[in-house]
Amino acid sequence: MLGRVNELFAKRVSAVACGTWPTVLPKGVAGHQIGNPVRSSVRERAASPYIEPGNYPMSLVIIGGSQGARILSDVVPAALAGLPDVLRQHVRVAHQARPEDLDRVAAAYEAAGIPAEVEPFFADIPRRFSEAQLVISRSGASTVADLTVIGRPSIWCPMPLRSAASRRPTRAVWSRPRRRC
Repeated sequence: MLGRVNELFAKRVSAVACGTWPTVLPKGVAGHQIGNPVRSSVRERAASPYIEPGNYPMSLVIIGGSQGARILSDVVPAALAGLPDVLRQHVRVAHQARPEDLDRVAAAYEAAGIPAEVEPFFADIPRRFSEAQLVISRSGASTVADLTVIGRPSIWCPMPLRSAASRRPTRAVWSRPRRRC
């Protein structure tokens, strides 16, 4: 699926390099499947061992990007607060939130007794992903590519502005069973 900017410009070109396939393109535009590029800092963490959840601190990373962080900031802290005490006591969170949401998100985690680092930006996302037991994020192409390379269990949330029909091709690709991380 093309992002908003690529969707706009695709009408003005004869070919598009596509990160995911199949991709719906305007009539007369050729598509070339190339995959999504990933940074070397992500590739370096491709072999990071996965530590299964257990009776010890479990790392959750929540990121939403500039456009999708609000819904995650509204929903995830309350959802984690609703976990049974036996699970919640082992959760630690790194949550990327919009600057205007930082205080309320941090307060929600504190009220639930969940240790949380709440910041507007994390410069070390590849490290955080590789150390996480679960990532909850927006389903942007770069994030999906990074998490696929690093291999972490993830919950991906589509942009609310996109129609369900426009997400169908991407959902079909990622809904197939994958190897265990």
